[in-house]
Amino acid sequence: MGIDCERVDAEIEEAAMDSYCSADERRWLVELPASERARAAIALWTLKESHLKALGVGLREDPRNVAFSWRDGIPVMVEGGDRDRRWHHRLVESVSQHVVALAACSQSGLPGISTRLFQDDSIPSE
Repeated sequence: MGIDCERVDAEIEEAAMDSYCSADERRWLVELPASERARAAIALWTLKESHLKALGVGLREDPRNVAFSWRDGIPVMVEGGDRDRRWHHRLVESVSQHVVALAACSQSGLPGISTRLFQDDSIPSE
């Protein structure tokens, strides 16, 4: 299992996206409305980091080799356009302006991934 957490307002430069996004992901990002692009880039980065952590390789592996698409609102890792059904990913956006990504590998189908959000009383509500 791998997990990563990033602030949704983190700045990612265009050149950095080229260094971690696959060609299909870059095309997908460019097609998004400008107002959604930065948040989607953070989501991709977080998904990739959680997956590479689950593999135990971190950034020694080229993040462009781990590509994602979305099916029915759920991130799906694809390699060569085919889904690797052993891997399951979840993306959670919290009230505290963070994105959390989980990656889990299961040989026997969908693992039981559930998430719970807790309200932190020290964070002012909007």
